[in-house]
Amino acid sequence: MLRQMATIIKSGGKLAGVLFNAPMNADHPPFGGTADEYKTYFDLYFDYSIYETCRNSIDRRMGTEWFIELVRK
Repeated sequence: MLRQMATIIKSGGKLAGVLFNAPMNADHPPFGGTADEYKTYFDLYFDYSIYETCRNSIDRRMGTEWFIELVRK
């Protein structure tokens, strides 16, 4: 899927979103991961503009969401 995003987004284009930064389910949504794990995927196609813990999560998700803004290589 990440390879497909990289083909859709032009060089210099941006991909932004919120990811879970916590282990969760392996066989059904919501799926989780870690910041380090995500980097192994993104490093192939993107540079990092913003890659940090969300600052405006709701209380029960505080510290478990990761905000990304990536730039297509």
